[in-house]
Amino acid sequence: MDIPNWPGKKILVAEDVETNFLLVQAILKKTEVTLYWAMNGIEAMEYIDSKKPDLLLLDIRMPGMDGYEVLAEMRKKKIDIPVVALTAYALREDELRIKEAGFDAYITKPIKSKLLIETIDTYFSKMQ
Repeated sequence: MDIPNWPGKKILVAEDVETNFLLVQAILKKTEVTLYWAMNGIEAMEYIDSKKPDLLLLDIRMPGMDGYEVLAEMRKKKIDIPVVALTAYALREDELRIKEAGFDAYITKPIKSKLLIETIDTYFSKMQ
């Protein structure tokens, strides 16, 4: 698989489990994207306001504010960036709830490198 190059692009990873963030970091290392890590939903909202990411990888289950609450707050504030849900929930009803909530896409855990890169590239390709 060709590794895309995204210098100048910023991704916020909102994930309360450090090893999950480190995995995303390792997968995306060669893309030259700038990564920020928020450990909970409240911190994610602060980073969205201060860092102005181009894309958000958002864990569904986090302390403080969960992924659904973060997405709802973003939409209320008219923050319009692609939001990809990261979830351990892979049941059909979970998928439906994620789509109904308005996430742009979702990736189930454990995260697969190829799917993560392809999903992000879909949105970054549209931004050029």
